[in-house]
Amino acid sequence: EILRWSRRAIWIDGKPIFLVSGEFQYWRVPDHSRWRSILAQYRAAGMNCVRFYFHWGYHSPQEGTYIFEGNRDMDYLLTLCEELGLFVVAAPGPYICAETQGGGFPTWLVAKPEVRIRHLYFHAIKRWDEKFMQHCLEWWKRICEIIARHEIVADRRGCVIAFQVENELWQKFAFADEVGRLAQSARELGIRTPIYHNDEMAHGSWTSEASDKNQSFCGDLYGVDLYFTFPPRDGSQDQSAIVIAAFTCGGLSTCLECFGIGGTGVNGRDLPCLNSCYHKGEALHLKPEPLGWKPQNFSRSLDRYEKRMMQIGGTAASRPIFVAEAQVGWINQWARTRGYDDFYRFFGDHFCATLTTTLASQGVTAINFYIPYGGTSYGTSGDSEVYTSYDYSGFIREYGKLSKRGRRTRFLLLFCRSFATLGVAETEAVEPSRSTKSGKAYVECSIPDILIKTRISTGDSGFAYLRNFTGADAHFSLALDGAVVSGHLTNRDSVIVPFNIPLRNSKSTGFVMNICSPRVISRGTYLDCEIWICSMEEGRQRFILSPTLASSDPTWTVSVAWANFDGAGGILEAHPGDEGEVAPLLSAPLEELPRRPTPSGPSVSLSAFSRDNGIVGIAIEVSEPCVF
Repeated sequence: EILRWSRRAIWIDGKPIFLVSGEFQYWRVPDHSRWRSILAQYRAAGMNCVRFYFHWGYHSPQEGTYIFEGNRDMDYLLTLCEELGLFVVAAPGPYICAETQGGGFPTWLVAKPEVRIRHLYFHAIKRWDEKFMQHCLEWWKRICEIIARHEIVADRRGCVIAFQVENELWQKFAFADEVGRLAQSARELGIRTPIYHNDEMAHGSWTSEASDKNQSFCGDLYGVDLYFTFPPRDGSQDQSAIVIAAFTCGGLSTCLECFGIGGTGVNGRDLPCLNSCYHKGEALHLKPEPLGWKPQNFSRSLDRYEKRMMQIGGTAASRPIFVAEAQVGWINQWARTRGYDDFYRFFGDHFCATLTTTLASQGVTAINFYIPYGGTSYGTSGDSEVYTSYDYSGFIREYGKLSKRGRRTRFLLLFCRSFATLGVAETEAVEPSRSTKSGKAYVECSIPDILIKTRISTGDSGFAYLRNFTGADAHFSLALDGAVVSGHLTNRDSVIVPFNIPLRNSKSTGFVMNICSPRVISRGTYLDCEIWICSMEEGRQRFILSPTLASSDPTWTVSVAWANFDGAGGILEAHPGDEGEVAPLLSAPLEELPRRPTPSGPSVSLSAFSRDNGIVGIAIEVSEPCVF
């Protein structure tokens, strides 16, 4: 009863949640006194969950030794999350990748010549190795004991809500028991939360049970990684690929010899590409194109995402989609001539917010961002692909500052979380051609390409998902059942517009917020009054409300009180039949937009003029007029 799921969302305590998670790698912050402040930043950035890769090698420096104290105290880390109100997705590997040494395997295990790591005999050729599996199960016993104590299904004060087995293991090249044995062992060791595996791409791995021996395991949820936009190559060549290939194909001695380390090198000299690590004279620095990512990558990778999940079938079609790693930035390899600041400028400020809007338009309600704060690869903890900094051009930079990308994404994350119980976590897509026949409300836009999708939840409540890929700032109009408001999006920005949202406190019960022009950040109640937090832009702001059929008493008055952080404020009032303030709010002629009569009786439009931009709290109250 505490933890379950529907087709669309994970439910906790009988309510759907919009799960917004962020990756945190504690071994890249090897000072447990800093963990609380960083996780508090995750919470403040709008996230309600965190995923942890549990690093086997970090806890086991030598065979038979396991350390869970000090900077390796996982009980303390999970307790911190409980105190901060963060859910946890546990991912104990055994393989974690994360650009870390040995993919998270202990060095003492990798050094055993008789053990085939991940059952690999040679490159992609596999032969089952029971010795390797037994070592994995030993790690499982140690870590699952800690995780199980913090599961929310074991203790309502707990934090763990999901458990990941293995990592990016494509089913076509795997033994079923690689995942199946580990999942079964986790259950035997007390893990009761949903178990899933994160697919490297949308291959459909581990989504259905079948008679084929290679498909005998099926996860409770379908997890999938999502990386689709990468900074351009800078001409320095990715040295890490050469290192990995030399090591994989020829072993350590060949790898060292190729690079002239302890040997003569190729043709008696080092590879010319090695010289790119050292720039003679003035350092070469190439500037990437500003906002270099291409909008068509979104369209090609994401605009049919929901349909792709239905094609995969199994748990991908019947359970909530969990994007287990949603791209925040990208890694930087050594020998490149661009740094993480260049990568940040490449992705820009809107990338993650627009990614979230696009995923939500496809019905995704569980997202884990990789990685809001990357940290630092101390010593030899990183793999040969990356250097010391693991900044990742994330929400929180390596030096601890919340970036503008993080601040912009926060607005959207707060919106998704606060509207989860009002329907944003449980929606169905509505196509324009079907909306008229079904009678469902549908938002129309004067610039059609800006409107990605309209989705309906219970009743006529719904959400319009907008994204501006026109190449320039755009002013447009939105129409809903004859009510029209204006909108504005800068290039590559996005927004989710709620419509027909019932007001649920006693002072406004029976009324619906039809649509509003300001960008809504969050909503809630305070002193039994409906509170909406909005981002106001310079110009006229419009709020349109109407009573339901059961509440069409003509004696009501709507009051909207507003205040910003500078102390400025005011009150707007309107009465039934009052058409509100008429002003040229739109950038497009109304004739372009079909208009239908409002079915629920008299509505009221309240308009206010905003002199500048800012965050404003709006309190909505419906009452009978006072007669003196």
